[in-house]
Amino acid sequence: MADNDKGFEWLTMEICREYRKRAEQLLDDDGLDTGARRQLRLELQSRCNITEIEAINILNGYHILSYVQKYEILSGAIPEPEGLKKKHSKEKKKDEKQPTPELMEQYEKRIEYLEQMTGLKDDGFSFEENKD
Repeated sequence: MADNDKGFEWLTMEICREYRKRAEQLLDDDGLDTGARRQLRLELQSRCNITEIEAINILNGYHILSYVQKYEILSGAIPEPEGLKKKHSKEKKKDEKQPTPELMEQYEKRIEYLEQMTGLKDDGFSFEENKD
């Protein structure tokens, strides 16, 4: 049953234990991602919306606590550490920066210069769409 409106369940230790136990019951396939193990991995990925490598590692018993903590932070079950908050706020500020009109004018002049140097203007193609 989905815990949220996105259609997946947040990864929990119980889910990891369930899938780890099911993986241990499969025939010994040396941990290869084939057959029944692959189906189990795909089921876990779909159920919890996790990456392929995370699902493989969970089935093999690796890094389970780290993955559970990661998804508990993402779900809001545990608060985000201050260090991550600062990192995320810096990333958001970086993404929000927009070039000033003066900088855009400089870019356009530079593009025009480069187009003249390469001769791209002559054949109707350029680095950006023609404004005509």
